Amino acid sequence: MSKKLSAVLIACLVACLSTGCGSGKSDKKDVRATSGEKTVEQNAQKKEAPNSKQEKITIEDVQKFAVPQKYRAPSFGLSFKVTNNTDKPISGIQLNITVKSQFGDRLRDLVCDINQDIPAGGTILFNKSRNYSWDTNQFINNEVNALETPADKLRFDFDVSKIVYKDGTID
Repeated sequence: MSKKLSAVLIACLVACLSTGCGSGKSDKKDVRATSGEKTVEQNAQKKEAPNSKQEKITIEDVQKFAVPQKYRAPSFGLSFKVTNNTDKPISGIQLNITVKSQFGDRLRDLVCDINQDIPAGGTILFNKSRNYSWDTNQFINNEVNALETPADKLRFDFDVSKIVYKDGTID
């Protein structure tokens, strides 16, 4: 029996040495659970600077509101957090916003110019005072639907079209 145990130990030792087990070298892995039974491993990498315009800006916490107008149809307003993911201060951002129903139907296309300075790595709240809005045409059903639909039933797609940095460069 001790010969069998010795053979098993030798086989384990050979397997460990050939696979690098216990060698001190290790690939750093990030492990994320994807379900109760599976995990996905990815090599840990340095966070690289964002390359695309979409990666350079993060938009979150979107709030929708109606602005009642005297003698006109109400306006549609948005307020949201904008984060600068770059290492350069931003002077302004131009966004194209698509408002969609919960079913994915396009209701509104909006253009938004953010003319606030955003420090490198910083965050601002756009339209904090809720004075910036888009008019609603009462004869266009999709615009009226976007206005009347509760915010939690709407989806917003933000497309960054231009970024102007404090140093004058444009992305």
